[in-house]
Amino acid sequence: MTDARRQSGSVFQFLEIDRVDSSIHTFGMTERYLAPIAVVDVLQGFGENAWVAAMPSNVLVMRVSGAPVTCRWGRHAGKSTRQSGITFQPAGVRNAYQSDGRIRFARIFLPDRLINRVAGEIWSTALPQGRLREDLIFLSDAELERLYADYLKAALDLVTPLELEARALLITAHLLRAHHGAAAPNATRIGGLAPWQLNRVCEAMQAHLETDITLETLAGLAGISATHFCRAFKKSTGVPPFVWLQRCRIARAKELLADPALPLAEIALATGFAAQPQFTTAFRRETGVTPGAWRRQLLR
Repeated sequence: MTDARRQSGSVFQFLEIDRVDSSIHTFGMTERYLAPIAVVDVLQGFGENAWVAAMPSNVLVMRVSGAPVTCRWGRHAGKSTRQSGITFQPAGVRNAYQSDGRIRFARIFLPDRLINRVAGEIWSTALPQGRLREDLIFLSDAELERLYADYLKAALDLVTPLELEARALLITAHLLRAHHGAAAPNATRIGGLAPWQLNRVCEAMQAHLETDITLETLAGLAGISATHFCRAFKKSTGVPPFVWLQRCRIARAKELLADPALPLAEIALATGFAAQPQFTTAFRRETGVTPGAWRRQLLR
């Protein structure tokens, strides 16, 4: 069993890991992601020995692979299927899951401050504490599953904080619309950014190619909410802000690659990547070749 408690603190109170043969891999606990992640492999399944009376945090759970899962709390019950593998557990809800075989699942932790922030941006009011729905069990929601899988992959790939922040907001907004049962009142009326807004945020991102910039900072420069900003920026440019920033970083990296004396690790840091492997992955995704191959073609 991997001792994840020292890394993640109280978020693992939902699972009595001392009583379950499991390994746990965490992402974003120490980096303070908006929505930290835990990927859990339970080797023998689990039942009442792993339950707690009340979840310490809001958690969005997805069964990734392995044995099916059943759950029951209060009047609500459900069973995982291939088409429905995501469940939302609000803080305070009993953890009452059971699985009879080896299983892997992922949990995204959604703090109250994140949920209330997004609710305020969608409906101009925070959700009352303790009023989150308890019946969102094994949802059949292809879009939510796609958003979940994209967020998990982004965390594994160690992408920019800007991208993880944006993806966390997308997941939370989608979940809250499922919770509310309706789209935001002004969802269809959001247009693009004004020219001055677009120029200001693009200049800020260009100025932060070597360092991280938050979505909240960019939205503040445009004078709008972060959730509104993401949608308006994409409407104006055709891509989300984190994709635009990534392309700027890759463009700058191409310029630096023309200097054969610059090590690839140094170019990675100069263009805002945490390490050379992360830089290589992003560069290949954008261009189809590695930075080293690009340099060799350039210097022929």
